[in-house]
Amino acid sequence: MRILLLFGSVIFWGQLAHASPAFEETLSSLGKMQTEMKDLISQAKNCLPHTTKNGVEFCTGILIPSSELEKMLALDVKSCQKQIESKGYQSSWSWPKALLTKAEYDSFFNSTKRAETFHEKKTVLFKEGVSNRIDCIHELMHVTQWTQKTKSKLAPPNRRKTSDTYTGLLENGAGAIEGVEKSGNQADAQKMADRLTEKLNTLKEWEQLTDWLDEKEVHYFIYENCGTLTCQLSDKDAALANLWKRREYLPKSYLPELDREAGKVLDELKSKNNRAK
Repeated sequence: MRILLLFGSVIFWGQLAHASPAFEETLSSLGKMQTEMKDLISQAKNCLPHTTKNGVEFCTGILIPSSELEKMLALDVKSCQKQIESKGYQSSWSWPKALLTKAEYDSFFNSTKRAETFHEKKTVLFKEGVSNRIDCIHELMHVTQWTQKTKSKLAPPNRRKTSDTYTGLLENGAGAIEGVEKSGNQADAQKMADRLTEKLNTLKEWEQLTDWLDEKEVHYFIYENCGTLTCQLSDKDAALANLWKRREYLPKSYLPELDREAGKVLDELKSKNNRAK
């Protein structure tokens, strides 16, 4: 059995031959899912958290009620960690040897990240002397993205289900190609593989939502509510920098405001540098 490693996903090439009609049926199912996934990706790009009468609604479908927002104001690091732990996650300031490998811990410790959530291990790591309450609130939001029940198809757990279904169909298609290849018809097998590649590209786009969608909505929430959350200036600047990094995934209507705010920060830095000379 051959294995195709692509986009961080492992696609197993099956050993049983599939008839051409089966391959066409698989492509049809993939096409329907692909259309919906691309529509959802487009929705995600044009979405930002917004306030309603019920609280703050996020692009991933989670809702932070007004009463919960008020409680966030009173959170210190310790009480924030308790909130994380109440959702079934562990929080740690040191290497949790029973939960994470040394390589996983070292990767975090040697990075510029001030905190990180490992959803597969249900663990949140903080850095002693570096992480603050806003970092903890940031990770609490990520934990909420994964634990709050919502019907939104953009919620991380629901996206994973979509990925699993889509990957299963890709495996079926790969198995059909293997069958044609074994029959000696290399030309047809290559044509089939070319048709499947486009579907694989959509899976890559879908899986990238974990970075830009999940992150942008949390950074946006913190940036826009820094006054209410009593952020430090460094927290606000960090949120702004991360939004700038993901500007291609923000609504075009928000970009002028983003540019203005980023310009103000740059002007302040230039002013400080000139005073220091």
